Amino acid sequence: MPRRPGLELLEFIRLDKNLHGFPVLILTGASLTPDEAATIARDSAYVFYKSESLESLALQLSNLTG
Repeated sequence: MPRRPGLELLEFIRLDKNLHGFPVLILTGASLTPDEAATIARDSAYVFYKSESLESLALQLSNLTG
């Protein structure tokens, strides 16, 4: 993200009472550190790696939106 790193944005979303509870899908091309993975799991966010198929992305989006 050009102006705000993804995990910083995730924290911002989780702290905003108007946005808290919204599902978050993080799109990344990088490997996550154990700390990053723990932060994402703690904040109930989901990770999609750019190397995954579009079908996998569609499935994750479907799961997020019910």
